[in-house]
Amino acid sequence: MKTGTAPADSAGSDEALVELARDGNSRAFRMLVQRHLSSVFGLGTRWSGSTRVGEQVSRSVFNEAYESYLDTVDSVPSNDLALAGRGAFSSHLYRATAAALLKVGAQSFHDIEPSDRPSGQLQEALSAIDDHFRMIVLLRDMCGLTLRDLAEVLGLTSGAVRSRLSRARVALSREVSVRASLTDVL
Repeated sequence: MKTGTAPADSAGSDEALVELARDGNSRAFRMLVQRHLSSVFGLGTRWSGSTRVGEQVSRSVFNEAYESYLDTVDSVPSNDLALAGRGAFSSHLYRATAAALLKVGAQSFHDIEPSDRPSGQLQEALSAIDDHFRMIVLLRDMCGLTLRDLAEVLGLTSGAVRSRLSRARVALSREVSVRASLTDVL
């Protein structure tokens, strides 16, 4: 990738930075990474409870973004970006992050070193619910995605998102209640 010159407007839209990165401007790609790294890393870390997993997922997501999104100009027409605006690249990152985390799945979440696990009843409750429930709760309640964004990221209808989010919150509430009851007994 060529280094090129920096975009004139460092606060440019994702669409403009993607186009510059596709043209070989490595600084534009670095700006995209800097703009979105904390969100991807934060989601990975919150979902898994491990900074190590958050780092691995972040590397994987940005490598995949470069290889499949930026490096394949013909597979993602630029007019797709024009239609979706800033959301196109960030939605791609959220989908890639969700997919990477679902691959990591319960194995890494439950098998991480105990010293790396955050403590608390909420974290324990999150670890106990289904992966798909955990993902939708984290994306909505901790990352602030709208229902529309969730539908796009997860590839669901808005009705399915509302239903899954409701069921996820019920499951999480049950798990928190169980842990609170156990704490009261002990």
